[in-house]
Amino acid sequence: MLDWWHFGFRGKLTPRRIAEKGVEMALTYFDVVGERLAKARPKMHWTKEVAWFMPYSHAIFMSTLAGCTRERTRLSDFLHTKLAVETVAIPIEPALGDVLLCMGAQFQSKPMDTAPPKDRLLKCRKQRPKLLFKAWQALESGDRAKFTAALADSTANFAKTTADDDRPSTAIALQESILAALAYERGWTDLSFDLPIAARLVTHQSLEMG
Repeated sequence: MLDWWHFGFRGKLTPRRIAEKGVEMALTYFDVVGERLAKARPKMHWTKEVAWFMPYSHAIFMSTLAGCTRERTRLSDFLHTKLAVETVAIPIEPALGDVLLCMGAQFQSKPMDTAPPKDRLLKCRKQRPKLLFKAWQALESGDRAKFTAALADSTANFAKTTADDDRPSTAIALQESILAALAYERGWTDLSFDLPIAARLVTHQSLEMG
């Protein structure tokens, strides 16, 4: 529903309430599948029935928007470095899962070792995961200029290679929107992007949550 708000279709619930409700649902979901995720290993066929990449992407996005940092930690604690992205009809680039694992580690109560996903990212040839990880590193180091440039480049790559404008949910760059929300949380509240990029990023500003 937040993607609909972003594109101007407003409902009765506020974006904050939508985000809070989404966090509640995510906690319920991960509580149910958590035990199976803990046992998941790469390339085990049955793990495709237990999705984590998209549910966690939505969960970390909504928890950051809503300021639910305690819940974000609880959700992040379900992650471990042997998780591989789920098998879906429209394949997800595996390296995006590695970026998300590196991000999620920072919110865990006991941060996992991110060396394995970082090693996999070094071998990745796809541009979007590399640009997304570059933006994440810039955010961590507090380099606003590098962050803005890398996030814009990653979003542009998403628009070129992945976006499907037939539906709002597939027209937005969710993982890039997570980083935009984290940047806002950091205090970079006045970041702005040109329209082709801004149209792909769901932000506090586009949701009028400032």
